[in-house]
Amino acid sequence: MPHPTLPTAPRARRGLLLLLALGLGACAGKSDGGDTAGGGADGGADGTDTPACDPAVDADCDGVADGDDCDPDDPLTYPGAAEIPYDGRDNDCAGDGDLVDVDGDGYVGDRAGGDDCNDGNPGVFPGAPEVCYDGLDQNCDGFPASFDEETNDCDGDGHEGRGTEATDCDDEDADVNPDADEIWYDGVDQDCDRNDADQDLDGHTATSAGGDDCDDLDPLVFGGSADEATERLNGKDADCDGTVDNLNQFDADLTWYGTTTSGDFLFGMSVVPLHDVDGDGQRDLLVASPLGGDSAACEEDVGSCGGWLLTLPAGGPGADPPVDAALARAAGAAAGSWMGWDMDLVADVDGDGLADVAVGAPIHGGGGAVLVFSSAELAASDIASPVGPGAAIATLTGDTGMGLQVASVGDLDGDGLDELAGGTGIRLESPTLGSILTPTWVGIWSGSSVAGGGALNAGAAGAALSGRGLGGEVVGGVDLDGDGIPDLLIGDDVDELRDGRVAFLSGADALTAGLVDIADLPLLTGADGAELGGQITLLRDLDGDGGPEVAVAAVGAMGGGALQPAGEVLVLRGADAAVGGPAADLAWAAVHGDTDFAGVIPSGERGGDVDGDGADDLIVAKIGYPGQQLRGGAWVFLGPTIAGGGVLRLLDADISMSTRADGDWYGLSGLVWDKDGDGDAEVFLGGPNGSSSSGMAVAYTSLFVP
Repeated sequence: MPHPTLPTAPRARRGLLLLLALGLGACAGKSDGGDTAGGGADGGADGTDTPACDPAVDADCDGVADGDDCDPDDPLTYPGAAEIPYDGRDNDCAGDGDLVDVDGDGYVGDRAGGDDCNDGNPGVFPGAPEVCYDGLDQNCDGFPASFDEETNDCDGDGHEGRGTEATDCDDEDADVNPDADEIWYDGVDQDCDRNDADQDLDGHTATSAGGDDCDDLDPLVFGGSADEATERLNGKDADCDGTVDNLNQFDADLTWYGTTTSGDFLFGMSVVPLHDVDGDGQRDLLVASPLGGDSAACEEDVGSCGGWLLTLPAGGPGADPPVDAALARAAGAAAGSWMGWDMDLVADVDGDGLADVAVGAPIHGGGGAVLVFSSAELAASDIASPVGPGAAIATLTGDTGMGLQVASVGDLDGDGLDELAGGTGIRLESPTLGSILTPTWVGIWSGSSVAGGGALNAGAAGAALSGRGLGGEVVGGVDLDGDGIPDLLIGDDVDELRDGRVAFLSGADALTAGLVDIADLPLLTGADGAELGGQITLLRDLDGDGGPEVAVAAVGAMGGGALQPAGEVLVLRGADAAVGGPAADLAWAAVHGDTDFAGVIPSGERGGDVDGDGADDLIVAKIGYPGQQLRGGAWVFLGPTIAGGGVLRLLDADISMSTRADGDWYGLSGLVWDKDGDGDAEVFLGGPNGSSSSGMAVAYTSLFVP
C-alpha cells in the first residue's frame, strides 16, 4: 500500500542524489585540507590538523549546530541532508521519516517491507498495467507478461500476439481478439478486422464516425461524390443526399430505347404484362410502339405507320443490360393501323389458359378497330414473321377512331369471360392525332361474342355510348356502386379549355343498355376549363371504407396557384363517382401540378402496391400541357399519404422518378406488377415521346420490405 506520509517526488530526488554520494565520507560537509561544514580551518603552525568543528557545539561534526540538528549524533542526519533509502532515519530532518518510495510511484519498496517489487522504476508497482514482451513484471505478481514464451499470448485470450502465428491485434487486452464481438464506432477494433466504422462493409465509414454512409447496416446505401450509390426504389436514401427515393432515369433497373432507324415511334405508349414468354420464370412485358413499322414510310406519312408490339424481358436488378426496343423480341405488326395506341389484358379467349390481349388500332381500315390477339401467338412471333390484323381472334369496330381506348371491364354476366370496351377517347391530345379527334363513342361487347371471334361491329355491342366532345379515358373492372358487379367510367368532353366530365355506367346495365347518351348517366363534372377525365386510374380501398377510389386528371385546372393551368389529379371515393357531382367538391385528396402547363395525370389505368403494405399507391406524371415542352417526371404517393387527404404537391411525394429530356411524356403509361411473384412490385414507366420521339421505357424494381 502507499506510504501514508510520503511527499513522494522531492524525497525520491533527494534519495537518488544520496545514492550517488555514498562512500564519500561518513561526515557530510567535511574533507581533509578544506573548509568544514562548521567553518574550521586547515593545519596549525606546528603542522598538525586543526579540529574542523567544535564538539561542544556540533557533536557529530556535520556542520549543523546540535540545537538545529534533529539527530546531533548522526553525521548523515541534519537539515538539508540527502535522504538514504531504507536506513530508518529521517536524514533531512523534514519530519517525514525514512525514504521508502524511491521511484515516487506511491508504493513502499519491498526492501522496506512494502509491496513495490522494483522501487527504482515508477512504472512497476502492484496493479500496474503489464507491458507485453519486455521482460518486466509491471504488476509485481511474480510473472512478467512475456512469461509464456511458447504461446506468445500475453493477455491470455487464446490468441497469439507475436510470431508467425500471431492473430491478436492487441495482445495486452483480453477483450480484443479475432473472436471478440465488435463494439461499433468506439474507436477500438475489438475483432481485429481493421474495421470499427463500416458495419455493412460497403467501403464507406458511417456518418456517426465522421464518414459519408448514412445507413451503415445496408451495403447499398452510402454517399460520396466519386462513387455515389445507385438510388433504389426501397424507401431509403441510398445515395445519402438527404432525399429518400429520389430516382432518376439512370437509376432504373432496366431501360429500353426505341430507335428511329427501326421505326419505333412512340415506343412505350402502352404496356401490359404477359405470361413468361422466354421461360426465365418471370412475366414479360408487351410494349407498344403505335407509330412504328416501316421507318422510311413513317417519316413521310405517319398515317402509314402500322405499329409494333414488342415483348421485353422483365429482368431485374443487373439481370439484363439495357437494350434497344428494336433488338428485343417483336410480337406483331400491322401496317397502317397505329396498332397499340392502347391495350389491355382480357380473360382467356382462345382457351389455352393464358390471358389474351386487346389492342387498339385507331386508324385500322380507315375507321379504327380493337383487335383481340392470342397472347401465345403474339409471343411466338418475331420481326421476320410478325402477327398482323388477319391473325386477330376478333375485330371490334365502331365509330371513327375506335381503338384510341381499350378496357377490359370484367365479367359482367358471370360466364367466366371478360367483357370488352373500345372507344374513341384519347390518352393525350397531340398533333399526331390530326383529323381523328372525334366525339366520344364507346362500345361494350360481351366476352362470349369476343370469344366467338370474327368481325364485331357496333350492332353487336350490348351498349353504345356517345358524348358531346373529345373522349377521355375508359376504365372498368372495379365495382364502384357496391352491387358486386364491375362498373365503367368514361371520360367525355375533354377538348382543350372545356370543363370535362366523367360518366358512370353500372355494370349491371352495360350489356343491355343499348344506345346511351352520356349526358343521361351520373356525371362527375369538372371546374371551368379543367378538362376533367382525360386520364383515370382505379385504386383499391385507401380510406378504409371498403370501397375503391378513383383518381381523375384535370389537366386544365389552375391548381397550385399557377398563373397558367398547372393541372391536378383529384382522388375521390368510387361510391361518389357512381353518384356524380362536382369532382372538386367530392375529392378528399388532390395532387396539384407545380409548373404552368404541367399537365399532371395519374399514370396507368389501375394503381398498384409499390411498397408492399397492402394499400394501392398512386403514380402521378407531369407530361406537360399540349404544346408545352416541360421536363417530365413521375411521382409516387403512397397509400397512407393519399389517405391523409388534403392538397398535395409534387414535392410531397414519397418517391420521385425524374427524366432527362423535355417533352418526353415520361409516365404517360405506367404499370405496377409483380413480375416474379416474390412479393416485390415492379414499376414500369413509358416515355413515348422521348429519345427523338422514338420512345423509351424504364422499369424499377421495388425493394421495399413490408
